[in-house]
Amino acid sequence: MTTARSSCRDYYVYGADMTNSKKDLRPLSTANILDRPMVMDVPPESGVLDLPAVADSGVVVRVAVYPEMATNDTVQLLWRGSNEASSYYAKLSVRDTEHFLDFIVPKSVLLADPGTPPGGDIARPLVSYEVFPTSGGPKKESAITGLYFVVSWASTPSNLPPTVPAAADGLLDPDQITDPGLTVLFPRPVIVNARWTSYGRDGRVIYMERFGVGPELSVVIFRSILDLTEDGGEVRIIYSTSNDESILIHSLPAVLQISRS
Repeated sequence: MTTARSSCRDYYVYGADMTNSKKDLRPLSTANILDRPMVMDVPPESGVLDLPAVADSGVVVRVAVYPEMATNDTVQLLWRGSNEASSYYAKLSVRDTEHFLDFIVPKSVLLADPGTPPGGDIARPLVSYEVFPTSGGPKKESAITGLYFVVSWASTPSNLPPTVPAAADGLLDPDQITDPGLTVLFPRPVIVNARWTSYGRDGRVIYMERFGVGPELSVVIFRSILDLTEDGGEVRIIYSTSNDESILIHSLPAVLQISRS
């Protein structure tokens, strides 16, 4: 399927008092808010974050290029968990106004979440960001990304990521791939499907496709799909199957940085 670079459709932001993340939600006009952040480890069709599919380094939260983005703008990520230990705040300064910003939320922050409500097996963090313009203008706020994960899956075994022999170093130059195309290998049988998602330099989706994987445990990505990438962008490949405990989860991702020579 082809996915256009779309705008946010979530109309809530945090109020100034952030001591109660639910109470402090307030509606704003879409003209006043920025696109919600993307939690890269959450499949768009489910909104579920599989803890075993999160790398040890943590969850990637992406802020796409926003209107009037300026060099030296300060962008602050707000990850609101159920308590202080499971909440996380970080700031980045804009260096390239045509490229997305990636934050890493440490996995320890997720593992500290006691659930929503505390003691439950489901955690429901809320994720947003704020922009402090270098010009000194008023703060800008984003819409909120909601997600959930199963707390008790913290020790569930992961499914290893797919491998891409032609991009063993994590860098992919699509123009150097010869016919019939790019080979992707899967470490175990894929029960549901796999997904290829191409992101542009601005952080938004250029193209996404789900596909089946046969018993040979490999697929070839053809030229027409490789062309739907952008220098400075990224491709993520995941699949869904049962892990060693027969729990159906998403895999760790294969992440390919697009770099054309």
